[in-house]
This record gives sequence, C-alpha cells and structure tokens, in this order.
Amino acid sequence: MLDNLRSCIRRADDAEGAFGCCLLYGDESFPLSLLEESLSARMRKNDWLTVERYDVSQQRLDEVLPLFDAPSLFAPRKIVVLTHLEALRKSDGELLAAWLTEHGAADGPFLFLSAAARFDARQRLYKTLKKLGSVIFTDKLGPADRRQLVAREAQRCEVACAAEVVDQLLHYYDNHLQLIAREIDKLSLYVGPGGIIDEETVNLLGCGVLAANIFVLTDEVGTGALLPALSSLHRLLETRTAALLVVAMLARHYRLLARTFSHRARKESRQTLAGAIEVPPFVADKLWRQVEGFSSRRLAGSFALLSAADRRLKSSAAPDKIVLEHLVMHLCRMASADGPAGRHPPAAGRVRKRA
Repeated sequence: MLDNLRSCIRRADDAEGAFGCCLLYGDESFPLSLLEESLSARMRKNDWLTVERYDVSQQRLDEVLPLFDAPSLFAPRKIVVLTHLEALRKSDGELLAAWLTEHGAADGPFLFLSAAARFDARQRLYKTLKKLGSVIFTDKLGPADRRQLVAREAQRCEVACAAEVVDQLLHYYDNHLQLIAREIDKLSLYVGPGGIIDEETVNLLGCGVLAANIFVLTDEVGTGALLPALSSLHRLLETRTAALLVVAMLARHYRLLARTFSHRARKESRQTLAGAIEVPPFVADKLWRQVEGFSSRRLAGSFALLSAADRRLKSSAAPDKIVLEHLVMHLCRMASADGPAGRHPPAAGRVRKRA
C-alpha cells in the first residue's frame, strides 16, 4: 500500500508529468500525514512545484473546481490536494467525476483526494477515480507497512526504535497507529535525541501494560487458576481500565487463540504460526503455549461467555466489576471442566472401582 502511495507521489512531482489522480480513503490517517509531509518536502526542494489544498467540507466544489487546472502564479507544476470527499453531495460527485473524465487524457495537475471510510464506493466518482488513477484503502495496511510507519514516527522524533519494540507496540495497541505515535513521543522524551527505544525502556515506562496484563489474565484463565485470575482482573480495574475494553481485549486474544488452535489442528508447524496469523514471534510463542489446554468446545463456549458479558455491560444495570468477575469465574470453570488437552475428566463420585 505504501509503495503504491510513494509511486503516486513520484509521478505527481514529475516536472513533465501529465494529469493523474490518487484517492486515499479510510479511517487510518497516517498515510495521509505521510503524503502531506512528502509533498511539503518536495515543494521546498523544487521551486517549479506548488501544492494547493482545498477542503470540500468547507468550500463549495463548483467554486474551487475551475481553480484546479488554472495556471499557478508560483510554479509551472501543480499538485492539488482535495480533502473530506465524503462530504460531497451526489450532484457534486457527478460534477467532479465529469471533470476528471474530461481531463484524464490531457496535461494538467496531479490530484490527491482523501475521504473517510464511509466514502461510498458505489458512486460514479469512486469508479472514475479507480479507472483513471489509484485508489488506496488506508485501513488495509499490511504488517510491513505498519512497521515502516512506526519506524518513520520514531525517526520524526529523532530516535531509533528496536525491531522487537516495533512489533511489541503494534501488538499491544492492536495496530492503532495514533496511540503508538503517542507512546513513541513519550518514549523519545525519555531516551532523548539520537537515543534507542528498547524493550527495557518500554517496560520501564509501562507502555502496553494493558495488553501485557491481558496476557497474564488469559494465562491464568487458561489454566483455570481462579484466584490469580481474579487478582489480575482487580489490578486492571484498579488502574481504571474500562470494562468494555477488558472484554474487547479478551475477545481479541481468544480470536487469536482460535486461529492458533486451527493452525495446530491442520498440523502446521509452530515456526509458521506468526506469519499465518500476523502477530510478532513472541506473541505466537505465547499463543502456542496457551492453546495447548483448549478444545473446540471450550473455544465456542468462551466466545459465548464473552458475547454475553459484552451485552450485559451495554444493556444491564449490573456493576461492571460483577459482570467481569462472573465472566472470569465461568471461563476458569470451563478450563477446569475441559481438562488437559481438551479431555473431560469424569465427574467426582462417579469413578467406578475395578472389580
């Protein structure tokens, strides 16, 4: 995805370049910030290039459209950035699609357009952009793209990020790049310009504590260790962790456990797990170990309990603590009932003696 965007940026600042267009849409804003930084850097470097920006949520399209192919007073080559395309009315979308079609085979500016994820891909405008240029859905960043963006954010803060730390942050914050950027800002202040953010720094400053504690909690739930699991839950609640976030993180972890279970059921190797489920190797090792005591029946029952807890938190008057304690106790009870490797032990008092 980022390679596609960089290719568009290179074509956009070609002094002899023809008309072109690129749409970025989705909720992930980091690729858009990469675009803005790249265009600003190129404009500073090349005096024959200028960038004009228009926000269609604040400006009428029919007023700014004639400005797109008007000669610039500052440079012979022009790039136009059009933002908040999701705010366009249907008639404005038709107007812009017609303009793009008319200019598609001619010389002119390169257009970068951005929209939120709710941008309607069924519109004529979307189809026109896809036909004439590139369409990039920013929410579908691959693992390599995300690592690049985290490394770029560290570089912006004048620090370096160890590779294992990049993977840790992506996992701890569920690939939420805005939260990761905030953590890198904090970590960079600690290590200082030119410093290296390593695992020791991350652990020292408590980054990703929630995800780490969820791992501890699922470990304890997985073995049916009720008292330690309740203690871990209470520690999470004492740090004012939202109950819905605890359930969401547990559900995410159980989804990874389910994928790990399927991987093992297909007789796939432990070494290929990280790539198959797209998690860092240290996470894959923990999941492989945790899922050893699971059966398919137990996984299905766990998801039912998580779904019920989510509904109770959203719709009932029961205290959050009670709902979460109820969830943890039942998950632990299910672990005890499942037994090692998914075998169900006989009920107490029903073991028949040999004759």
